[in-house]
Amino acid sequence: MKKILIGVATNNCNNHTRNAIRYLCETMNIKHINIQQQVIDAAAAILRVSAYELQVNTEQLKPLPLIKLSTKELMVKIRSLLCEKNTYFFVDHLDAELNRRNETMMQKLFNGDIVSGIQTEEEADYIRSNGGIILHIIDNNSIEKTAFSILDNDPVILTTNSTPPPETTLQKIAMSLMRHFNQQKNEQAA
Repeated sequence: MKKILIGVATNNCNNHTRNAIRYLCETMNIKHINIQQQVIDAAAAILRVSAYELQVNTEQLKPLPLIKLSTKELMVKIRSLLCEKNTYFFVDHLDAELNRRNETMMQKLFNGDIVSGIQTEEEADYIRSNGGIILHIIDNNSIEKTAFSILDNDPVILTTNSTPPPETTLQKIAMSLMRHFNQQKNEQAA
């Protein structure tokens, strides 16, 4: 059976985004991979907080006086350092992670993976070339734009910082994604 592969691209990762990912993981029986975890871990170490605290309280954290960068700016710098010598650093990391996971007994219990932290066209292309789909979670209040284009068949969830997506919207997205992957499976069987 072909595994589900969903990439999540967002212009503002916040609690609503994390809750949407958690909901899809539980509803669709899929595992979560955050390809930005190395960036989060490094930033957390520099800021002397836990990775969890960094993710939950990103906006409230003040950078160390010597750095003179906001938390988001620090994370962008770390990401660019990781990609400096290898533009495909995160694609390579994701490929290795998916291959490692597929070899474990635990992975056989799950229907696939949801990959958050998709930020470049190359990362989105990797997901799509492996039979996946990109889910865009867009915060209408954020001034930041997504880094790459949204294709016609890419589902989109619109949120605001103060309003999470309704559960009915998440249910519709989950059902739509399941239909997409079942259709793919049927096309391959034919």
